[in-house]
Amino acid sequence: MVREAGPRSGAMAGGVARLAVVDCVLIAVAPGTPHRTEAVLRAAFDAVRDLRMEGQPRR
Repeated sequence: MVREAGPRSGAMAGGVARLAVVDCVLIAVAPGTPHRTEAVLRAAFDAVRDLRMEGQPRR
């Protein structure tokens, strides 16, 4: 039996992998539709803006 180091590291790794796939799709699609891509990214940013943790710097 393998023990996970930390809180559900396997689940966290899966989440990171899903984000990597989303990044790859964005990189493939964005150059062909720059104005639409910017609008969608801005809408996504606005949707999660209030969820930012206190004290976390903006990247």
